[in-house]
Amino acid sequence: MFNLFFPLCWLIFLLHSALCSDVYVVDRRLEGEGFHRVLITEFSFKYSCSECSVLIREYFGTHMYIDPNELKWDPHLQAVKLYTSNVVNIELPEFKSLPLSVDLIIRSNSSLTVHLPCHIRYHAPVDFGNEPYSYFSVPLPDVFQSISSHDLDKHHNEIDGIKYLKSNLSFQGNAITVKVPVGTKHFLVDLVTFVAVISGSTVVCIVILLKT
Repeated sequence: MFNLFFPLCWLIFLLHSALCSDVYVVDRRLEGEGFHRVLITEFSFKYSCSECSVLIREYFGTHMYIDPNELKWDPHLQAVKLYTSNVVNIELPEFKSLPLSVDLIIRSNSSLTVHLPCHIRYHAPVDFGNEPYSYFSVPLPDVFQSISSHDLDKHHNEIDGIKYLKSNLSFQGNAITVKVPVGTKHFLVDLVTFVAVISGSTVVCIVILLKT
C-alpha cells in the first residue's frame, strides 16, 4: 500500500498541472555548438484568439545574451516587438555583465514555435587543477497573454498600453543545462605573458628612441 502512495501523488500532481495550466511547453531545447546557439521552445495554448498577443519573457541572467540587431533580420522569429531589460553589450564577459531578460511580443495562436538565436558569454577562468568548465541552467520563460479591460483587478503587466496577464505554465521535460569551456588560471603562464609584454614594450620604446 505504501509503495503506491508516491506514484499516486505524482499522478495527482500531473493531472492538477494539466487542468490548471493555460500554456503547455511541448518541447524546449538548445541547438547548436560552441558559443552560438538557438533556443527553441514549442508552446501550445489552451485559449487563443486572432486579435490577441502573447508576451514571452526569457531569463538569461549573466550567462547568455541576444543581439537585437541580429534578431531584426532573423526569418524564424515572428516577434512583433522585442524588449531587453538592459542595454546589451556583446563584448562583456559573464562576470562583468548585467542580468538580462528578453520580452518577445508575438501574435497569439493555438500553437507556437519560437526560435531565439542566443550567444553564450565567456566565463571566468577557474583555478589550475579544477575542471575547465562552467555550468548553468536556462530557466523556463514566463508567458503572459493580452487581456481585456474587465480583467484589470488581476495582476498584470502593461507594455505599450496593452495589458498582459501571467499564464500558468506546464512543462514535464528536463531543464536545459549548458556546459561552457573556460580557461584555467596558471601562475607560470601569467608570469610568462607579463614578462613578454613588458619585454616587447621595452624593445619598441628603445627602437623609437634610437630612431629619433
